[in-house]
Amino acid sequence: MFALTEKQKRLYDWLRERNNQVGPSYEEMRVAMDINSKSGVHRLIHGLKERGAIDFLPGKRRSVKVNDE
Repeated sequence: MFALTEKQKRLYDWLRERNNQVGPSYEEMRVAMDINSKSGVHRLIHGLKERGAIDFLPGKRRSVKVNDE
C-alpha cells in the first residue's frame, strides 16, 4: 500500500478508473479533481511518482502507468 495524502488517493483512484484509456491531460485532471491550477496537479502527479503509485512511460506524452497497491 502506498502512503498517499487524501488528494493523492483521489487522483490515484481516478487514474486507475481510466487506466485503459489515453492518459489524461493536466487540464482534465484539474477539472476532475476540482483543483484551481495545473501546478497543483503537477505536485500531486509527482508526489504519486515519488511514492511509487505511478510511473511515466518513456518517450510517450500523456502516458501514466498506474501501479498496483
